[in-house]
Amino acid sequence: MPLPIDALPSEAWAPFAPILEALLGEGGLLDRALREAIAFGAVAGTFDAPAQQAGAATALLEFCRRLALEPLAIGRGEVARLRESGFDDAAILEAVLATACGTLLGILRRGFAAPAGETARGPALPPAAAGERQGPYLETARTAADPPAFAALQKQFGFVPNLFRAQALLPDAVEAEARVLEALLFAPTALTRAQKESILVAVSAAGRNTYGAVLHGRALQMTGVPVETIVHLAGEPESSDLSDCEKALVETARRLAARPGELPPARLEDLSRHRWSGEQAREAVWLAALGSFLTTAQFGLGVPPDFRPKRDFLADPPAELNLSGSPARPKDDERDPSARIQDPDRPLVVAARGGDMTAFESLVRRHQGRVYRTVMGITGNAEDAQDGAQSVFLKVFRKLGDFGGDALFSTWLHRIAVNEGLERLRSRKPMESLEEDREEDFRPLRLEPWIEDPETRFARAEMKRLVEEALGRLPAPYRTALLLRDIQELSGLEAAAVLGVPLPTLKTRLLRGRLMLREALAGHFAAPLKTASA
Repeated sequence: MPLPIDALPSEAWAPFAPILEALLGEGGLLDRALREAIAFGAVAGTFDAPAQQAGAATALLEFCRRLALEPLAIGRGEVARLRESGFDDAAILEAVLATACGTLLGILRRGFAAPAGETARGPALPPAAAGERQGPYLETARTAADPPAFAALQKQFGFVPNLFRAQALLPDAVEAEARVLEALLFAPTALTRAQKESILVAVSAAGRNTYGAVLHGRALQMTGVPVETIVHLAGEPESSDLSDCEKALVETARRLAARPGELPPARLEDLSRHRWSGEQAREAVWLAALGSFLTTAQFGLGVPPDFRPKRDFLADPPAELNLSGSPARPKDDERDPSARIQDPDRPLVVAARGGDMTAFESLVRRHQGRVYRTVMGITGNAEDAQDGAQSVFLKVFRKLGDFGGDALFSTWLHRIAVNEGLERLRSRKPMESLEEDREEDFRPLRLEPWIEDPETRFARAEMKRLVEEALGRLPAPYRTALLLRDIQELSGLEAAAVLGVPLPTLKTRLLRGRLMLREALAGHFAAPLKTASA
């Protein structure tokens, strides 16, 4: 039984090679032939068990058929019947992900092979009752040890989404999915992160996947996209305030991922008419396939949302989804209790709060360098930085009992350090407000390319002094943004949380601060202007 991958050019499926190898390759709990039959069935609509497994696999194949063709009808009852047939949670998880591989391959076939017709799907079954859809369906997945890939997901999302927590019984699968996400969604490519998240919001909505629409809607909001735009993406992208080019991009991906017959067929040639490059068009197809994979997994596992939606996507229009607010990370009252923020400092914090001074000393050693550099960057004085760092950790020791864990300990600590630096600055000169944007009209005057001409290059120590002096002369809002983001190398979300500002505000301050710093240093590092000879 050849998989559709055999009829696709290698560039079509190459980004998904880690997932396909992990879920359809050698090894695995289910027989490889059975997993391939599940994936093939999800593409072709025909689920035939391998001859040697016809009896044992009947219940599993019927579940996968419903998941692929009628995902809205899946509920706890279907999973319970699989357990009664002798399949454990790990095997069921593998079957769900094999089905998701099939839906992924189906999207790739539509996008790259342009089949003449679509598989007949038959009449739609009614959605499962709301009580039946209360998950997660695989209870034991919640107690499995965390796969190493969780650390990468934590870094990118700021937390580990429940969809990946529910797959912890198959750590190799989670690792493969994290690698694909890194390559297609997180890494800089032909499409921007906002464009990618827009596609995933629309694709999730087209699949009536509340979980995906809200998760990617929040991620999109963190890039600065207005809530109103996200709501339209989850309903009618054509009515959004996106440009015509971006509407065409999102609509094409949405139609690729939609159930056949629900939306007009996708036309990739429309993208070239809107001046999207071939590489950008391919990425749109890949993201539609990725979104369909995640949607199928979501319906098969029934994981609870990371954020609390106002209403169920299956029962209400997309515009009613809870896409408002802009927390950098979901708060405890918005998250499932099993999905709290994973803070690497948490064990030491808990021990220190219990009176363990060794644990507190470990926290000091772990963070003292960054605290010192933060205070030094704000005050520009080594003595103030040394005294200030000591004061910061004294305040932390006194206030540790008030730290509730709603943010990372490092974020809370940096906020104290920023305040300490500003307090010391206030004692020496009039306080600079972090709220005022007094340089709205700032425009850089010198944008010549910088060079390292051997005749004019400064010694490294002198260069460092010039940069520090120029940084110290910037207004406080821009100096602190540069300090936290570029020097301390905090993520954008962490820096915004430290300063207590929305991510778009941080990005604005960071851009202006970089331009102002460049302007201040242009006389030292810019190439000399060439003048025409008389």
